[in-house]
Amino acid sequence: MMKKIFLVLLLCLAPEIMLQAQVHAWLNSNEGSDDVNFSFLERDNKIYLSINFDSYFNSFPEQSQVLMRFFDDSVLQLDGVRIQKDQTREGGWLIKNDMFHSTAEYIIKKEEIESFKIGIKKIRVITVPNILEKSYKKDKLGKKLYKLYTESAF
Repeated sequence: MMKKIFLVLLLCLAPEIMLQAQVHAWLNSNEGSDDVNFSFLERDNKIYLSINFDSYFNSFPEQSQVLMRFFDDSVLQLDGVRIQKDQTREGGWLIKNDMFHSTAEYIIKKEEIESFKIGIKKIRVITVPNILEKSYKKDKLGKKLYKLYTESAF
């Protein structure tokens, strides 16, 4: 009986666990580097690329954009919206830093996800006040994103 209850709970939580898988990348700006997390989710029969990060300097504007150049020199432009922007204060009495927590979602088609197999040569994420971007000599992001998508529950 306990095994059946455990199995039912596991099956109920499995899609939620798979959706929480992420790919991490460091993207550069004028102020330094930010650890950016990429994930996929499905809502209303649409697939979204979700990007979130914590930064002392940058956050997503209301309307955001991601540009990806692939190793065949094709370009993918995704337009999205900010869905979260929080600010917390860190530090002690003398030194206080504001940390921005931002998330944006971009609708992406399955055909566009197939482009990730080619490999991402350069990525640019529009944030304010600085743009986050990173160039790669070898693919370190595209195939990881494609694998993340193929292993997701949709």
